[in-house]
Amino acid sequence: MSIRTIRRRSGSTVKLTFLAGLARRVTEAIGTTRIPSVTEQLGTLAAQVGMVNSMLSGMEASGRAGRRMVRAEQALQCTRRRSSPRALSALVQSVRDLAGGALIMLPSSAADFGNAELDAIVRKTQRSSDHGAGAEGQGA
Repeated sequence: MSIRTIRRRSGSTVKLTFLAGLARRVTEAIGTTRIPSVTEQLGTLAAQVGMVNSMLSGMEASGRAGRRMVRAEQALQCTRRRSSPRALSALVQSVRDLAGGALIMLPSSAADFGNAELDAIVRKTQRSSDHGAGAEGQGA
């Protein structure tokens, strides 16, 4: 496999980086970023992303020139191919864990705001640590 092919197929590194950033933003939104266990979990996510990116860099650096292309180190290629999906699954689960119930308690649709009874409940219960009071504090 050529280095160009490896880079093209490395969309998983972009996904991992995105999910790690998403996890950080979710914890900021719900105000849990400074809790030690959350900070530790965010650090672990960042380390997983770093390991996958390092494997990609190692594959590039240890490539061997062939007739028409550079071939990646076979052992690193196999390791990365096996570990990237696992890292992605673990990251997705970590985002769910870090979010806790915050992602579950969202209104099901904009129509919920049209129902006076549901609107009152949504405005009373839906809050962000950055915005204090419910939806009325957000200009809704």
